[in-house]
Amino acid sequence: MSFLSEVQENIKSLKQTVTRVKKQDGSITYHGHPLADPATCEQLSTVVYISGESSELCQYCSENGRNFNFGILASSITLDTYDTLIQHNWRRSGNYFYRPLNDASCCPQYSTRLDVDLFKANKNQKKVLRRMDNYLKGAPNASNRNKSKNTSKCKSEQVLQLETELQQVVSIIFMSPGYIQYEYKGMINCTIRKKRKGSDVSNGNYYSNIAKALSGKYKIDANILADIICDRVKFCTTAIDGIIHVTVDEESSVNSRSTSETYTSEVRTEPDKNLEIVTGEALFDEESFNLFQKYQKEIHHNNNLTKENYISWLITSPIVTHDPAYGTYHTKFILDTILIGVAVWDILPSGLVGVYFFYDPDFRKVSLGIYCCLIEIKWLQNNRNKNCKYIYMGGYVPHCSKMMYKVDFYPTEILDEATYEWKFVDRQMMQDIVNGHFHQVKKDRDEEKPINTSNYNFVIGSISASLEELEPEDTNAYKTKLQTFTRLVDIESVGEITYELT
Repeated sequence: MSFLSEVQENIKSLKQTVTRVKKQDGSITYHGHPLADPATCEQLSTVVYISGESSELCQYCSENGRNFNFGILASSITLDTYDTLIQHNWRRSGNYFYRPLNDASCCPQYSTRLDVDLFKANKNQKKVLRRMDNYLKGAPNASNRNKSKNTSKCKSEQVLQLETELQQVVSIIFMSPGYIQYEYKGMINCTIRKKRKGSDVSNGNYYSNIAKALSGKYKIDANILADIICDRVKFCTTAIDGIIHVTVDEESSVNSRSTSETYTSEVRTEPDKNLEIVTGEALFDEESFNLFQKYQKEIHHNNNLTKENYISWLITSPIVTHDPAYGTYHTKFILDTILIGVAVWDILPSGLVGVYFFYDPDFRKVSLGIYCCLIEIKWLQNNRNKNCKYIYMGGYVPHCSKMMYKVDFYPTEILDEATYEWKFVDRQMMQDIVNGHFHQVKKDRDEEKPINTSNYNFVIGSISASLEELEPEDTNAYKTKLQTFTRLVDIESVGEITYELT
């Protein structure tokens, strides 16, 4: 069973779920656990059930390893408790909160955040903003304007994606002490070209001379660098005389080429477009659900997600608060009258948590993912309270090209699990991360001190209870899970949380 499936099954097992509903008059009501209902208690409470460890096959590498998580199911959670979890590498999926167990997992997941007061857009991020601006104005794509017909219009979507991955891998190589010991500056054009008719295609039908380009700029042996790149990039077939050979599916290239040409034509001829960005309560609507299904099918090749999955994953939220400035919200990107993207945000006292973002794959050319991150930054700068200044961008996995954008936002911070301190990303840290030397988590599970359960609040349903009411075997198992949870949140206020025993 996949991790997502386990999450969905765990959510189903909750007997009562807190739902935060905004009425037409603007008032907030809660449905679910009585301990979380403002109508029945003066102070909002966190009520959780500790589900314990789970594992899944690693999705980030091809080593057939497993990633491990420790999870809790929250009937309700206060802003302070949620903020504490975020500071300790926890994530939310519906009512399920989980923390990656990096000391046991195949590929560690590093928690990242960005201080919006310090953010400075780089050349690539400014390019994304210009590209969207040009698209909305009906102008030609700036990146295509000065390129020849053969290298821009006729490139398939697959080739463009391969060029992006090649660029990201080259960046990693230059930050890895085990590979190239040179200072890497700026963006290098990692172009992939189609071989001419009559060329030998036994090693691939496309090629890249990026190794030779870098060789001339940094005085590196092109053959050595080409071999290193081929070793790190899956789609590269081989390297011969400093040239990297690539195999591309010709059929998919033909199919996507017509899409690329249509896009360019539309940009040149259509009148100005209007992009409306609307933030509102996280409520279900068919248009968003249909877009979610399309995104999952085309991007993640997942055809099995139902309406129930969508609601439990991206609509249901256990956050309880009297202040409507905080909670779970959906931000919709509406192009004229068409919904092209939805961002799911959790707004906390310390910042904005990017829970999930899905978009229309037909608009991937305008880099909606990076554009959404830039909108999050702008939104927080304009709408925040005094101390609400961080964008929590979720997990970063080294060597995963799809996550490289997270450390591309300057200045990104990464959580050190050994000290629970946020540290700014620099060249040395990237070297340590790539080589697995950053924040070695202490493997002290067997050395944990016994806990005093008299300091904890337990309930069965909504009635106060004690661990002794469980069977002895269940009591010991729950104590073990409680002990692990206490270590993974590393706080003294765990006694303020109410724990469900069943």
